[in-house]
Amino acid sequence: KYILTKELGTGADSIVFRAKERNGGRTVALKFVINKCRNNILQMNMIREIQLMRRLNEVSSMLYKA
Repeated sequence: KYILTKELGTGADSIVFRAKERNGGRTVALKFVINKCRNNILQMNMIREIQLMRRLNEVSSMLYKA
C-alpha cells in the first residue's frame, strides 16, 4: 500500500519513515513501533501522540503499526 522513501527518525520505541501511497501518491509519515508497549502508560502516550498528529496535519496521516 505504501512505498517507503526516507527514514525520518528513530526513538527508543519507534522508527518514522516518509512514504508515498501506491494509489494516489499522497505523502504520509509511517511510524513503526519497534518495542512492544509493555505498559498502559506507554500505550496511552502513543495513542495520544497519534491523535494529536492527526489534528495538527490533516494532509498527512500518522499510521500506527504495532
